[in-house]
Amino acid sequence: MAPLKKRHAIEPHLRIDAMGESYEALVKRILELENQTVPFRVQSEGQNEFRKALAKAQSECGAAKRGALNPHLKASYASIDNCWLAIREALTNNDLGIIFEPRHDHNGDPVLITEVIHFKSGEYRSYTNKVFPTTNQPSKSMALKGGVTSAERLFLISLFGLE
Repeated sequence: MAPLKKRHAIEPHLRIDAMGESYEALVKRILELENQTVPFRVQSEGQNEFRKALAKAQSECGAAKRGALNPHLKASYASIDNCWLAIREALTNNDLGIIFEPRHDHNGDPVLITEVIHFKSGEYRSYTNKVFPTTNQPSKSMALKGGVTSAERLFLISLFGLE
C-alpha cells in the first residue's frame, strides 16, 4: 500500500479502487473491519494426522466444474453443488468431514463457523469467517442465505484449491 500512499500524497484527488474511495476512506474501512474480526481459527492440540489427511485430500481433488453464471459479471463460476462434487470422494477416502454452522458474532453480525474434522484421530480445525449478505435479494433472509452459500463456496475453493 506504500506506493498508493505516495501517489495519493502527490495527487490527493486520486481514487484508488473500483468503489471510488479515497486512500483515507479505504484505510479507515480496513481498520474498522480489522476491529470487528472474530477469532479466525481454533484447532485441536494434535494436528499431525489431520494435516496428512488434508494434504492427501487436497491432492486428490479435481477442479470444480464451472456450471453457474453470474448475470451481473457475465462470468461462469463453480456452484456450491459442483464444489461438493469435486471434494466429496477425497473427503470420504481420507476420513474428513466438514460442518458449516451459520451464527452471529458478539456484535450481532453474521459469521460462518466451519469445522473440518479428521474422524480417525478426532483432530479438527474450526474456522470463523464473516458473512456478507448478497445484494438485490427480495428479502433479508434470502440475502443472508446467499451470503452464507457464497462463504461456504469460497471456503471449499480456498481450502481445496478447486479453481
